[in-house]
Amino acid sequence: MRKHMLRPTPKGFDGRVGRIVTSEDGGPIRRIINGRSKRPTGTFTAIKAGGRAMPHESVEGELRAMWIAEAATCVRKMLAQPHRLEISVSGRSRPLLYFPDLLLEMDEAAASRIVGGQPFAQAMFAEPENMGGKYTRTVVLEIKTGADRRMEDAEYRLKLSLARKLYRGLGVVFAVVQADPGLLAPDLSAVKRIVMNRHVAIDSRDIEIAASRVQDGPVALVDLAASLGSSHLGISKAFALHVRRVISIDLNGPVGPQTAIHRMKSAGTRRAPRSAVWPKEPYAKA
Repeated sequence: MRKHMLRPTPKGFDGRVGRIVTSEDGGPIRRIINGRSKRPTGTFTAIKAGGRAMPHESVEGELRAMWIAEAATCVRKMLAQPHRLEISVSGRSRPLLYFPDLLLEMDEAAASRIVGGQPFAQAMFAEPENMGGKYTRTVVLEIKTGADRRMEDAEYRLKLSLARKLYRGLGVVFAVVQADPGLLAPDLSAVKRIVMNRHVAIDSRDIEIAASRVQDGPVALVDLAASLGSSHLGISKAFALHVRRVISIDLNGPVGPQTAIHRMKSAGTRRAPRSAVWPKEPYAKA
């Protein structure tokens, strides 16, 4: 395990110290799947996690959030169970331990929408025509479903409150996302279809064709698909190119043949000035 001391000094934090512990291989620090859980568990292999298998213990919660992140062109990278946050608290012999569900590296505009209170899925898909901005932000998420009763525990609420202050001191956005309404995408079935096609083979010619078709403005999905191959193959390639952030499909409503496909900006991926300086390789490169 890699251990990294954090000494943020946000107003009102009273000098508490935290430590982030990441895995040696840069992957999830906790695998969840151990054969003892009574809840449905599984893994999700994400392009934006460098092909890593990421654990989840809720289809309606963590897995759905990962689908949305994989299908959102504002997200550059992601990792489930990214680290362990150890929070030292005065009067306690042992630190409070917190394991966030998901870490995202995303365009600053989308992170700002989350900070502004916009439901997560809406924030991810709000501006398909304006993705690929100048700066990125680190966003840490805690995903909640209706079956999760931990918020009734005062100790757990304290843990989240202190974690929020530590992350804020590092310039990191921390959000608790309720599955309803936070993970209700306008067309969840389309999100799932896009994600199911994430591993479709793409070559340099496909990238060249797609980029040239949207260079002068949005085109219809059916027209782009025709340029990429047969009807079925062309759609599959378009979905894979969307996940790889070559193009941006408008996911604000039902996805059909006339859905608009936008070009991605190429303004670089510099971090925003107040974004955290995370340990080297906190997640795999996509």
